Amino acid sequence: MNFKFWLVEEESSNREYWGPISYATKEGDYLKITADMLDKPLYIPYSDEVAYVNQYPKNKTLNPPWNKYFRYSVAPDGKYVVNYVENRAVDCLCYSPKYNAVYLIDRKAPPFGIAIPGGFFDTHDGINVNNPSDPQTIGAVTAARELEEETGAKVSASDLSYIGRFRTDASDTREKNFYIWAYFYIVPDDMIHDFKFGDDAGQAPGSPSLQREGLNGWYEVDNIPNLVFPHHYDIIKTAMNNLVNQRESK
Repeated sequence: MNFKFWLVEEESSNREYWGPISYATKEGDYLKITADMLDKPLYIPYSDEVAYVNQYPKNKTLNPPWNKYFRYSVAPDGKYVVNYVENRAVDCLCYSPKYNAVYLIDRKAPPFGIAIPGGFFDTHDGINVNNPSDPQTIGAVTAARELEEETGAKVSASDLSYIGRFRTDASDTREKNFYIWAYFYIVPDDMIHDFKFGDDAGQAPGSPSLQREGLNGWYEVDNIPNLVFPHHYDIIKTAMNNLVNQRESK
């Protein structure tokens, strides 16, 4: 099983785990999870707050790897009792000041449709050694990786600015307690033509006026198409408002 998870003992603790589950079995009201990096099994209670685990492994809407976040405590019998906290992913909005346009992709995986480039955390992002609550470190690293995979644009985490944290329960029915950390990248004029779809991202058409200039996938901010995730409109609106406020403050 390729089910990845993050466990945090307490708010102030640095004790974290990240890795695949060896096997999972149901014992009474708990899902018993065995993992190589732990000295004893994890027991996750079945409840509405553990929406995905309740369906595991029958949920077919997400392909592995899945990233799940739990908080655990030790019961009187010495077993770990793990409470589901949230699932986390990133989106990266790329903006061209020259064309007042953003780059969007056409998703190859369900749910299908036009969206902002993004994806889930991965072990290669260094999540096992960084604080996942700090959006300026691990989140930006993940966003930069996803951006390169889905658009071909090679940027560093330091090139990205943090837009905010968006809860997606209302617009993404795959998951409960699903949060997106959104980032913003201002694309230099000489990089605009470098954006090419890849990985699990397909080619979105783009605004007709920009297509005529060979800029596929770029959409004028005033001509955003129907997006598969409604919270992506919130990300675009927040990023544009931030940009206006920054310009007015100078």
